[in-house]
Amino acid sequence: MRIFKTSQGRSSLFLAFKTFARKDKKFVITQAFTCVAVPESIIASGYKPLWVDIELDTFSMSEESFNKIFDNYKNDIACILIQHTYGLLPINYKKMISLGTEFDIPIIEDRCHCNFLKDYSDLLGSESSKTLVYCYSFENAKPIKLGRGGILLTNNANKQELKILDFNYKYFKSQNPLKSLLHLIIAINYVLFSSSPFYWPLLTFYRLLAKNGILPSNFKSNLNNMDLNKMGIFQSYIISCLIYFIKVSKKNIGNSIAYKLIIKLSNYFLKRNAKYPIYVNNKKNVINYCKKKLI
Repeated sequence: MRIFKTSQGRSSLFLAFKTFARKDKKFVITQAFTCVAVPESIIASGYKPLWVDIELDTFSMSEESFNKIFDNYKNDIACILIQHTYGLLPINYKKMISLGTEFDIPIIEDRCHCNFLKDYSDLLGSESSKTLVYCYSFENAKPIKLGRGGILLTNNANKQELKILDFNYKYFKSQNPLKSLLHLIIAINYVLFSSSPFYWPLLTFYRLLAKNGILPSNFKSNLNNMDLNKMGIFQSYIISCLIYFIKVSKKNIGNSIAYKLIIKLSNYFLKRNAKYPIYVNNKKNVINYCKKKLI
């Protein structure tokens, strides 16, 4: 198992596409219900998104729509991007994995909404007959909040794939330590105030500063302008400590109290920060209502 630490989840996706997507093909199968980070990373890496409709149980690609598009474009597919929206497992997850294996199409998973600690623990010691690539994010809206940061995790890449990964990763620049600290401070404040009456006033003030370039923002006018940076030193240290703890506790102590505790804590924070979609006729009115009621 290899882990590559990046500054953002979208940077991890970009690294995955540049390394694992088939160079002689042009489309990446992905779902139409997603965030800008997904098409940004697809386009920046030289491919085109092939949009698939979703089903409303897990908000991931519907089997009917996926099968139709797969049958029509299977000779032009560079890779399949499986997205775990809201951390939910797609209904036809196993079938998509099976099709990728059958037709030798790389599988990349967007697990930016998932609990990295639990996934990493489950993958330790496991093997797969097909290379699977997992991408995570540690931004403020994610289960593990570090302000900024992402990870590409590959569980069974061959030597050639790892060689290409190392080659692509060397072009990622080191993040400024002060910027790394700034992102961490923002994350701490987000955790402290996200459930308080100060959330909306602080968020409005933050967005004003971000709009004027004073504080960092994820929104850019150019989709090809990727921030190819490595994870900040402070975020990297925190993640490294968590990974080391899981490795040591699982290898030397087995199902120890400490190991169970960290998994339970990570699940607790995942549930505490769970997001549930609601359907509304007017999003603007709902947001204004939440602001007034400090929801």
